[in-house]
Amino acid sequence: MSRSKVRQIFHILMDEFGEQGWWPGRSRLEVIVGAILTQNTAWKNVEKALENLGYAGLLPSSDEEDALEYARRYLKLGREGLARLIKPAGFFNQKAEYLLNFMEFFVGEGGFAGLGRLRTETLRKKLLSVKGIGRETADSILLYAFERPVFVVDAYTLRIFSRHDMDFGNYEDARRLVEDAFSDLDEGERVRVFNEFHALLVRVGKDYCRKHNPLCSACPLNSMD
Repeated sequence: MSRSKVRQIFHILMDEFGEQGWWPGRSRLEVIVGAILTQNTAWKNVEKALENLGYAGLLPSSDEEDALEYARRYLKLGREGLARLIKPAGFFNQKAEYLLNFMEFFVGEGGFAGLGRLRTETLRKKLLSVKGIGRETADSILLYAFERPVFVVDAYTLRIFSRHDMDFGNYEDARRLVEDAFSDLDEGERVRVFNEFHALLVRVGKDYCRKHNPLCSACPLNSMD
């Protein structure tokens, strides 16, 4: 029953809002940097930090550029210089450390070429071994930068599922539920669905399924059986 309910939620939201076009970024490395910077902050603040990084020559304009060269620029800049650039994103000293941890890992693993050869579960374990990369961030990187069929669970997901009698409160159980619900699709289609589903849940969570004072009567999910 939960599987069918997950699919019902997805189709209702797609019919209501359409494709969301996530994740914003001109290159895969920019997507990863954004995924790290967005921890515990609003995206509008991340955009300001990304703009600073772009002006400083730290973000590729496309995937045609050498991501490893850009990663080395972060390591050369160091924590203090990086922290100044990303200050708008909040927790800037901590996030500067996290970014440098990732860039050191990225260079050591041979960039996208080296990491791209790994199986999804192996790559996920490696990402989670990097200090500052938690499950949500790792899965965002897997889905949006590596196009792996991994669903990203966030607080909106858990809240919406809970209010529709799917109260997990557990990241991995919620992730597996969604992935199992679409297991009949091929890999490319699952990547597309998980990309859109994550973005759609964020939208309905912000606009309707609020933590306080939810707008249940106006929510498109109010039409569920």
